[in-house]
Amino acid sequence: MTEQVCDALGLPLRMAAGFVAGLLLRQLWEISVAFLTRSDILEADDTRYETVACPEWGGDVRLRSISGAKRDAYESSLMEERGGSRKMNLRNARAKLIILTAVDEDGRPLFTADDLRALGAKNAAPLDRLFDAARKLAGMSDDDVEKMTENFGETDDDAESSV
Repeated sequence: MTEQVCDALGLPLRMAAGFVAGLLLRQLWEISVAFLTRSDILEADDTRYETVACPEWGGDVRLRSISGAKRDAYESSLMEERGGSRKMNLRNARAKLIILTAVDEDGRPLFTADDLRALGAKNAAPLDRLFDAARKLAGMSDDDVEKMTENFGETDDDAESSV
């Protein structure tokens, strides 16, 4: 019967067999896939940690992933309103993210918002390593960073403070 159907449709038997096998595999996959429930997601411990070597400071720094709400707050903190338009303000962007992610061995934050200027004034090399690790823990890709900075222009304040 299969040969007759293939002949009627003008399909080679081999192609029809592959098509049927594909349908069967898809049905088996759909049966075996277990979709997460609301409670599975909300109760999952999805916190991740990464340790970053900072030999310039004499040791390692532990970073912790942040929530989606904290990432949104971070990204929002990089925007400023000027004359009715929104512009990126990347001043201390690295330090801001590090403050959100750096924790001690017990998971308590190492820094507070009051440390922003002092941390931002530290050596750029370890700040860059920490920022790269922190943005990955926050789920920020290179493309995300590029999109955030693509329309970045120097503000009047930046021009005055640049060397």
